[in-house]
Amino acid sequence: MENIADVVWTGPWWKNRGIRNLNFCIALVLMTSAINGYDSSVLNGIQIMPEWENDFKQPNSTTRGMIVAAQTFGALIGLPFAPLLSDGIGRRKALCLGSAIMCGGVILQAMATGVVHFVASRILVGIGLCFATNSAPLLVTELAYPTQRAPITAMYNSSWYIGSIISAWITYATLKTLQGSTWAWRIPSILQACPSLVQCILIWFVPESPRWLVSKGRDGEAIAVLAKYHANNRERDPLVYFTYGQIREALSIEREVSKSSSYLQLFKTPGNRRRMRIVLAIGFFSQWSGNGLVSYYIKQVFAGVGVTDGSTVSLINGALQIWNFFVAITAALLVDKIGRRPLFLTSNAGMLVTFGMWTLAAALFNTRGDRGAANAVIAMIPLFYLTYSIAYTPMLVAYTGKTLEETAAIFDGQQQIDNIANVGHDAVTQSRHHYGFQAYGHRHHGSGGGAGANGAADGAAYAYGQGAKNGKSEDVELSLSRHNSMVPTIVTERDDSDWRPMSAETGYSQNKEFLKYRRDSSDRPW
Repeated sequence: MENIADVVWTGPWWKNRGIRNLNFCIALVLMTSAINGYDSSVLNGIQIMPEWENDFKQPNSTTRGMIVAAQTFGALIGLPFAPLLSDGIGRRKALCLGSAIMCGGVILQAMATGVVHFVASRILVGIGLCFATNSAPLLVTELAYPTQRAPITAMYNSSWYIGSIISAWITYATLKTLQGSTWAWRIPSILQACPSLVQCILIWFVPESPRWLVSKGRDGEAIAVLAKYHANNRERDPLVYFTYGQIREALSIEREVSKSSSYLQLFKTPGNRRRMRIVLAIGFFSQWSGNGLVSYYIKQVFAGVGVTDGSTVSLINGALQIWNFFVAITAALLVDKIGRRPLFLTSNAGMLVTFGMWTLAAALFNTRGDRGAANAVIAMIPLFYLTYSIAYTPMLVAYTGKTLEETAAIFDGQQQIDNIANVGHDAVTQSRHHYGFQAYGHRHHGSGGGAGANGAADGAAYAYGQGAKNGKSEDVELSLSRHNSMVPTIVTERDDSDWRPMSAETGYSQNKEFLKYRRDSSDRPW
């Protein structure tokens, strides 16, 4: 056997019992992203409600900015501990702990009677989300069947919109049916605890990461997981041997490299510096592209163009979430067909154009009161999110996680740097939007900051973007990338210039059809 392609299942995944059961388990872990989407959307939705504003004494712009940023500051508090928990107690336990903390936070949120109480609950929710969202993508990546790892990992972030859709329509329903009642906003908050509670209970039916099990010396359990879900309980299956061997090799390399490595290794070689530029740039541009305006301040954005009816804004919000979801899922399924770099270039160029037109139309309405310009703003919002969601939603986790994997064995959790970039810029962006609305009377998006960021993002994607189509990294040199998340590829000064792509000379065949061992034939007893 020369390549993993020789032994993988090539038929439809739903016809393989092990992969089918595995994907059901992964779906429960993907719920973490949906919970995150629900949390972000519910805060947006309840701020539209007059009942929420009355209960909190008509909060001003400063208070709103503090409420919106509270969850992100909670994530900053939990960030240093999240990778330690994930690597120390395991992906499942860390995910369960995060879900339990979120349950407590949303119960406090639903019971809140004042701004301080509400902000404290949002901070608690942020800590729980940080723990859960650090562990969940790792568990998804390390459990997924090899041929499905890229699209499933891309679908993780796209699942955010499932939660946001549910939240948007729940808040619309309570706004319409419970007008004048404080339960109009409390019920959506209470319902937020339900998926976290389900995760706490059912996560124990999901297998632990084989990679984490091997790292803790529990090799027998790791082999059992691989055999059950990747090979239908065949412990002697070649794929089990291959995957287990790759995990062992990866961990061995990590231990060896970690003895002489530090965080400075991320910046010592040209290859690593280039990867870190990619990771930090994606985290930065994903938050400074202008998406935060509608995500956190939809009421103010629409009030800025004369749409003040809460039911209308809530209805538009619900429809927008459905639109974003279909765009993101479609893009996630096309990642390996089109390639990462073309999607990023298209996304950034599209955001530059649509955000510029959005800005121009908003300025025309605010200066001339042109109703046509206001309608243009409303039309530009779904077009802007179309261009955002084709790249940043599906690939924010998948792309940066892959790049970090190719960068540092010292990050067993693999996401801390990207999380720092995202969470830090979230906090700054939310505060920036708050002060912008306060200073410019809801015309902050006319400043052109988002358009400038999108232009810079397009340049960065062109200059530094990594192709990574079909799992092959086209522009950034790697050292040992053989099996997705199983093998770390930190590049040292010695090997950064020695790497060469997989070919016949390296012992790997590029002619997959010639060597493929078909496992979907009718004579195999699955």
